[in-house]
Amino acid sequence: MNRSSIACTALALAIALSASDGRAQQKSPPPTPGTPPSTPPPTRTPPSTTTPGTQKQPSPSSTEPGGTANAESFVQEVAQSYQREIEVSRLATTRAQSSDVKNFAKQLVDDHTKGLEKLRKYATEKNITLRTATGTTDHATSGAQTGRNEPAGRNEPTPGGQPGGKDSPQPGQAGREPSTSRPSSSGTPGEGASAEIRELSAKSGAEFDKAYIQMMVDNHQKAVSLFERQHDAKLGDSELQSFISDQLGTLKKHLNKARDIQKDLQKESDKDTSKTSTPSTRPAPTGTPSPRPPAGTPSGAPTR
Repeated sequence: MNRSSIACTALALAIALSASDGRAQQKSPPPTPGTPPSTPPPTRTPPSTTTPGTQKQPSPSSTEPGGTANAESFVQEVAQSYQREIEVSRLATTRAQSSDVKNFAKQLVDDHTKGLEKLRKYATEKNITLRTATGTTDHATSGAQTGRNEPAGRNEPTPGGQPGGKDSPQPGQAGREPSTSRPSSSGTPGEGASAEIRELSAKSGAEFDKAYIQMMVDNHQKAVSLFERQHDAKLGDSELQSFISDQLGTLKKHLNKARDIQKDLQKESDKDTSKTSTPSTRPAPTGTPSPRPPAGTPSGAPTR
């Protein structure tokens, strides 16, 4: 091969290599291994567990109107209120002066005792252990939590820590209130008596009648208001609603009767006040008194 052929071949190789390097520089470099892509991957949304066409309902709260907590609180409050009314009215049947007041007190004892028995039955069925007006366990419902009426005081510790004790009811006495909540036979309230019992025990006669009737008016006004609120709120189940409706009518009758007796007592009091407030006046003597004769004048001697 001559020199000119070799020179042409070398020039052609140089041109080919130069063109290959230019094409390689125009290409972008591949991404470095381990480098995350510039665009983040889309977030995956978990599928919904709600059945199509249904809406998730909030969990019921026991403190809302009609809830279990409110129903139990109402039952406890009414039971204690009825127990106080019974004890106060029992005292009135022996201490009242007016026959109307005595008869009214007897009616309250009967009606509230019946209402309390209905409430105890409901509490036992619903596993509610009632408390007495003095704060102790109502033994008529003390076995409600275990589903049976066990003898009162069997497993209930006394302040000394031992079951039973002097305050534990004897067999056959389950459901009775503690004896200390009632006045003694002498009329003196026991150590566990309520403030209402102590207040009334210090009074007698017409003063007792007025205080007792005023107490019944005040208590029944509060009771009617409470029952009306719970009746409108549809508290509890149908059984409790039936009890509320039945007792509401009875409480209204008691309130109206107490107001009538209160008016009659006020009229009697006004009459007695008018009698004692009118002073007694002696009639003025008629005619002119004759003058007294001077001292030393004989009897029958004419006076000058």
